Amino acid sequence: MHLNSQFLSKSEDIIRNSNKTHRAVLEMQSSVRGYLLTSDTAFLQPYYNGLYGGSAYRRATPNLVTSFPVG
Repeated sequence: MHLNSQFLSKSEDIIRNSNKTHRAVLEMQSSVRGYLLTSDTAFLQPYYNGLYGGSAYRRATPNLVTSFPVG
């Protein structure tokens, strides 16, 4: 039973991290589109936030997956 709860907890961590990464990428895409349409550099702030903040999620994903309990 304990292994099942560990499995579930780790699965939730991986999914949560993947969702945060996906959200950061979508924000980056939207901000670049806004900039391209308006040439207003204020639209690039979410891009830079995602670039630096989102990279933390991307770096964490391999560690979460490789430490995933199997069996």
